[in-house]
Amino acid sequence: MNRSIQPPWALSRVLALMLLCGPFLPAQIITGSIGGVATDRTGAAVAGAKVTISSPNLIGGNRSEVTDSAGNYRFLELVPGTYTVKFEQSGFKPFVEQDIVINTGCR
Repeated sequence: MNRSIQPPWALSRVLALMLLCGPFLPAQIITGSIGGVATDRTGAAVAGAKVTISSPNLIGGNRSEVTDSAGNYRFLELVPGTYTVKFEQSGFKPFVEQDIVINTGCR
């Protein structure tokens, strides 16, 4: 049975967390993170799903993680830019969330 994944994978929406830049450290590398919870249409956690992020700004190429038993995933230390997140799990159609922006939040 091929179940459809409810956009955006009912993953409590892909959460793009942004870190504010340090005003006193001009040479500081500014990073952010992307994380969330993958769930199916019923709200049940999707454990063991492959989550892959991609971006032209991503140093070293695409990164992949596997959701934990509660469906959680997190990618840390991401440089500012626009990212795509792809979710894959056996028995589900792949789902892609595009245009996730991490910015510096500097004022």
